[in-house]
Amino acid sequence: TSYANYVVGVYRRIWEPLIPANLARSRVAKVSVTIARDGRVLKSAIISRTGDAALDHSVQRALDRVRTIGKSFPSGSKDPQRTFTLDFTPQIRGGN
Repeated sequence: TSYANYVVGVYRRIWEPLIPANLARSRVAKVSVTIARDGRVLKSAIISRTGDAALDHSVQRALDRVRTIGKSFPSGSKDPQRTFTLDFTPQIRGGN
């Protein structure tokens, strides 16, 4: 799996338990994350909010908790850092 997919997985695992339980519908927050070669998170920010204050708060809490991805860039990578844009979209549970 690619490094980008790994990054997405780390954030999803942290965010899932923080998602408010009573969401009426799925919304998307766009997030920018800059990661150093050694896996440290240099910068993270919400660049497009969902419009749902509780959901946006849960996204920010997830960003605040991730200090490192826990994995350095693949060998052979020359980049000192990389910026990823992630979509935070909760899966709506219940209701068909």
